[in-house]
Amino acid sequence: MTRFTTLFLLIAAIATLTVHQSHAFVDVILDAALEAADKVPCPASHPQRWDRRYCIKPNCPTVAGVQYDNDGLYCVEKCPPGWRGDGVQCWLDLHVYGKGCCCTLFTKGCCDNCNPGYVDDGCTCRRPPQSRKQKRFVREKWDKAKNVVEPATPPH
Repeated sequence: MTRFTTLFLLIAAIATLTVHQSHAFVDVILDAALEAADKVPCPASHPQRWDRRYCIKPNCPTVAGVQYDNDGLYCVEKCPPGWRGDGVQCWLDLHVYGKGCCCTLFTKGCCDNCNPGYVDDGCTCRRPPQSRKQKRFVREKWDKAKNVVEPATPPH
């Protein structure tokens, strides 16, 4: 039997399947492809295995002067020092400290002596909470099933 005949019979067999059967058939084919890809070692250029299909570089790059942390298949912008990140946003928590005196009509020397970025609340200085979106992108990966490098997406 020639390759053409085998291919024709396979296509004819798939055409007779119901929608549910064809989805199951595709799942079997994909699973077989992933099983085969799972046995392929990662290349030196992308030495870290992400899953059965992808290999990635061990560290995220610095893009336009912005440093990024590894978050699986994504690179997530590092938050500034003192801020905390959750992979979506960087947060700077509310901070309040006592001035040791209270600003009143009679104690003018105690008024407006908070650190930069703080609001004078009379007896305390308060830095309001702040947040901003963390940039992220899908990192460059090597697709073992296709044997190609898929480029990173631009940070957004």
